[in-house]
Amino acid sequence: MSTTTWYLLVAAVAFIGAVLCVRVAEYAGRAAGLVDRPRRGELKEYVLPRTGGYGVLVACWLAILIGFVAAPETVERLPADLMRLIGILLGSLVLIPLAIVDDARRLPPGPQFLGQILAATVPMLFGLRMDEIATPLG
Repeated sequence: MSTTTWYLLVAAVAFIGAVLCVRVAEYAGRAAGLVDRPRRGELKEYVLPRTGGYGVLVACWLAILIGFVAAPETVERLPADLMRLIGILLGSLVLIPLAIVDDARRLPPGPQFLGQILAATVPMLFGLRMDEIATPLG
């Protein structure tokens, strides 16, 4: 498999997985009553489930798994990359209890921010660093 085909496969899995998983999460959110109802003064006019992020998370990890398993031989895998990937997984798992509580009770910004800092700290402990950010336009 060529690298270009691999990229397209991972992108397709991410897109299709997100569409399907978000629909399932939406249905589950409505069934569980985890919805955001319009309030006076808001622009939103209809009931919206708060659970779509779970579908996005599952689709993201599905794409990462497919990308990891189906990687062509030309893709260089460093041993430290596996540790960083584990750190990202664990960091994203830290977000799940925070999201569940927030979906059920609407946490104020302070606890949300602290939870996000904790979730971002976990991958850093596993060696993940961002030295630069690439953009599609160079």
